[in-house]
Amino acid sequence: MDATTIARFYAELDHGGLLARGGDISTLKKYTAEYVNAHVATILGDIPNDERLLKLLDVDSREARGVQHDLAGFLICPIEHDWDDPVIRARVRAGEPGYHSSSSLFLRFLYKNYKGDKNKIEEGFLQSSLLLACYTRIYLSLTSVQAPRASNPDLNPRSVAMRFHLENKVTPRTIAYIAILVHFSLTNAAQWNKVVNHFSYHLFYNFIVDFFECPPGPLAAQRNEELLAWWNCQVYGFQNPDIVQLESSGRALERQQIARERVQST
Repeated sequence: MDATTIARFYAELDHGGLLARGGDISTLKKYTAEYVNAHVATILGDIPNDERLLKLLDVDSREARGVQHDLAGFLICPIEHDWDDPVIRARVRAGEPGYHSSSSLFLRFLYKNYKGDKNKIEEGFLQSSLLLACYTRIYLSLTSVQAPRASNPDLNPRSVAMRFHLENKVTPRTIAYIAILVHFSLTNAAQWNKVVNHFSYHLFYNFIVDFFECPPGPLAAQRNEELLAWWNCQVYGFQNPDIVQLESSGRALERQQIARERVQST
């Protein structure tokens, strides 16, 4: 294959990727807003009634989203900042040093029940219902997370997951991709860019992938495997018990090997 053919091949591949991302952005621009609007009470939790008179997200436009919007701002605010505190909220919206919404990658929309503890940042991380709903919307072409594959034999055969042969398996890269799209959907960006309001999607993507693939030790690796198992169970509605057993055996072997090496090195 000559250089011209290779260059054309990569150009076509890149163009196809751009088209696919554009379609996913368009889909989630509306779907993310619809989901957030339908789950306001769950997302905000125990907020005084007089503060519940919030303007919902416009499902057709991102223009009024971002940190200036009560719902979108809450979701893309780092867990290190107390959004419920009006003084802190004003500082985040003003983009003050140390309070900018891009000052951390541990964002509320990534967490279970949209609450994270800055002293226990792994608890509930990457387990939000919004992230899960958007994942199934893109990769399984489902409009509800209440339709797992195991109980849905009529699953759209042209879903993204099937087209790309993901074989009933959630991967760190697919989670990272959806996290980027959800964040972008919550911003007021006029168009796609690799950096939006000082928030780098390249850095964000690599951070999530590295979280799974570059754990600091065997315990963190085990927690990450359990998190991926949770994702697979939530998305596909089942997990192959043979695979679970094999993964468990592998972890047991790794723990014993590490322990033996430590004894021999002393």
